Amino acid sequence: MANSDNPAVVSRPRSRRWLNLSAIGGGGLVLAVVIFFGVGRWLVVEDPLVKARAIVVLSGAMPLRAIEAGKLYREGYAPEIWLTHSTEPGETLEEMAFLRRRGLLRHPRLIHEGVPPDAIHVLDRPS
Repeated sequence: MANSDNPAVVSRPRSRRWLNLSAIGGGGLVLAVVIFFGVGRWLVVEDPLVKARAIVVLSGAMPLRAIEAGKLYREGYAPEIWLTHSTEPGETLEEMAFLRRRGLLRHPRLIHEGVPPDAIHVLDRPS
């Protein structure tokens, strides 16, 4: 039993115990941050491109994605391109250079990339 009256008993200062706990906690926190930001490298798998039935262009960053879809179409990876559209107002679609033809949204950039209008399809339901 530790007794403050006994001079033979040496007690550790509380500050040293807190210092050890802080060092362990700080090291754990640094390790957690490194794992959190580094885990993406383990999750990325880059498969080679193969031929498919269609190329799907998601609505985010649409002009750049449509340009890449046009290049993939020209290289023969798929016979058609499917576009999604968001639920945002028509003004945003007009700013992104979309045109309306026969009731469907057609991307003029795809046509400029050499994709025939009949190969461009738009999903009916907004995503």
